[in-house]
Amino acid sequence: MGIKLNWVWTWLIISTIAMTSVSFAADELDPVNPAEGVRTWRWSGDGVRLRLTQILPDQVRGFFQARGFGAEATEFIARTCVFQTVMKNEASPGAVEINLAEWWIEVDGHKSTLKLEQQWQEQWKSLDVSQTARVAFRWALFPTVQSFAKGDWNMGMTMFALPPSTVFDLHIHWRVGDRRYDATVRNVECVPGTLGDNA
Repeated sequence: MGIKLNWVWTWLIISTIAMTSVSFAADELDPVNPAEGVRTWRWSGDGVRLRLTQILPDQVRGFFQARGFGAEATEFIARTCVFQTVMKNEASPGAVEINLAEWWIEVDGHKSTLKLEQQWQEQWKSLDVSQTARVAFRWALFPTVQSFAKGDWNMGMTMFALPPSTVFDLHIHWRVGDRRYDATVRNVECVPGTLGDNA
């Protein structure tokens, strides 16, 4: 199927189930990017790779303002914990199927689900965000449901309703045929409140 989205951002670039669990801690953390101060978390397992990179509030503002979002809606996104997320099926024995509705986050033992695209769109309607801007938002997000054949990859934003500097574990799930895989990316941190926020 090839690459799912043929664009990059200029400013950053579960049935019978056999269970496999993997966990990746902060020692997979990349060094701080000296130009921006952002961090990247990486893991790989069972032929799948994932990368999470912090996105700074000012980068979020610039991106969405350029796509027709007004000040209130733009600021709402900028105050959310935002990551650039890249996932790839490098060597899985079959198509990797994901649904972000099955992913969840954990902070100090408290669990919550991700805020998905449909929920965001309902909010944008209430704020009178234009249809054009809402379409741009949809394409910027990491899609809720995806299928990755071997070699396929995709990128997009994932957003977590968490305050700046919050440290959380991200629990992810995917399927290959009837087999379910589970992984936990530990000690992911939202951008610190003082970093890259000049509003």
